[in-house]
Amino acid sequence: MGKTALFLAGGAPNMTLVSGALLALHEEWVEKRGQKFDIITMAGAGAVIGLMYLCPKGLTQKQALYNTMNFGVSDLIYSMLPINYKVFAKSGPSAQAFMAYWYSLPEVQAATHQYGMTPAQKLYADWILFLGSALCPTDLNYFDAGYCDHPAYVSEFIDFCQVPHIEPYIEVNAFRLDGPEDMRGPCDFRKHEITVEHLRGALAFPFIYPPYRIGEYHYFEGAAFQVVNPLNLPEGTKMTDIDNFIVLNPMHRKFISYPRNIWDAYAQSVMMPLAALAEYGLDQIQDEFRQAMQAIVGNREPLGLLEGKDIRIPVYLLPHLCGTKRWKQARFDKFVPEERVPYVFDWTRSNMEFLFCAGYEAGKELASQL
Repeated sequence: MGKTALFLAGGAPNMTLVSGALLALHEEWVEKRGQKFDIITMAGAGAVIGLMYLCPKGLTQKQALYNTMNFGVSDLIYSMLPINYKVFAKSGPSAQAFMAYWYSLPEVQAATHQYGMTPAQKLYADWILFLGSALCPTDLNYFDAGYCDHPAYVSEFIDFCQVPHIEPYIEVNAFRLDGPEDMRGPCDFRKHEITVEHLRGALAFPFIYPPYRIGEYHYFEGAAFQVVNPLNLPEGTKMTDIDNFIVLNPMHRKFISYPRNIWDAYAQSVMMPLAALAEYGLDQIQDEFRQAMQAIVGNREPLGLLEGKDIRIPVYLLPHLCGTKRWKQARFDKFVPEERVPYVFDWTRSNMEFLFCAGYEAGKELASQL
């Protein structure tokens, strides 16, 4: 049987749409049918979900996906301060020193790992984490390149020692800012090289985080440029080897709505370009790309035999290139009713739990079509 390629797209506040759908696919595709994901390509928050699923730390794969809902902030606290202080931390040397001490405390360590807690325990844990964020100093100033410190939480939930040993071929996209001109722009971190440093580089969204330095180069988040990471075929794999192209993309134009307040307007200003990037390709470059492909392969070589050429294939063009291959995208918008749309980008726990359930239903529908 042919291979299965899975695309986990970026989108942070609504990331549990993806984790819920991935749980459904794991249950229906992997556990029930004995299938597997041979290639997994990730961008932004999709990389956090993908690596938590592939390399969970202290949890099973399914537990790790459920645990993504705990990135949300208890509604009572969020109603007073609509900021996700659990994900976005203050920056600067004094903030890093304080947080290193704060997270060394046993009670704070316990508050960080919320899987299996009751709602009351989660509220108490979120309050402890809020106190640390409120007490934390900051050195933020005009000359900083971003206002948050790079995410430390990822090392708490992902076992990076497992990454080189997992079975699927994986890649996480980033955007390289410097170095030789031909090395700047979109790039991929692959299985054999991914560490916590590479994930932080792949999450360094402009303005929110400063560029992240790895070795000689600096990186921004790849999803800020490519919300869906294009497919780069691993060595020895041909396009004709892949039967299933499965896309989990939480960004949709339906989720852009009239802002409820100034803070929501800021969230929309970040997410609206991402929604546009997620759709870019099918409407804008389909004809141009196909003409370029035909110019490369000529009239004699079939499009399925392009594995030997250095070509990045936008995921939205795959159904046009693969003929009878199955290309399926989760219909998240179908499971989010209109009355919920204004809250899709909120970091509340209730919203992330709702989106997880909606994503799960979308994933079940998708699995039934495979």
